[in-house]
Amino acid sequence: MGWVLVGTRGGIGTPCAEIPWGTLLYLAIVATSLVIALQTWALGRTSPIKASLIFSLEPVFAAIFAGLFFGERMTSRELTGGALILIGIVVTETWGRVSAWIGSRRPGGN
Repeated sequence: MGWVLVGTRGGIGTPCAEIPWGTLLYLAIVATSLVIALQTWALGRTSPIKASLIFSLEPVFAAIFAGLFFGERMTSRELTGGALILIGIVVTETWGRVSAWIGSRRPGGN
């Protein structure tokens, strides 16, 4: 769809020699195709709970790398909101196991 929009607006205005083809190929092959293939392979070998926890940590790692590589900073309000969302995900995904464990630890519980 992007190429259709480029074509309808007159084409690419940058000479082909100035386009960073190596970067584009890396992003297309390694950062997209290879990573999605590895992710699909790995998700087939893990439990749904672990997969959801891994996916819930994706924005955490994105924020960490944005801070390390680009110097971006989050406000305390953003950090608090992100922490609450992650806590909610962890509680939701692990509540069944935790409540079953607590029930088995009570006197008379099996």
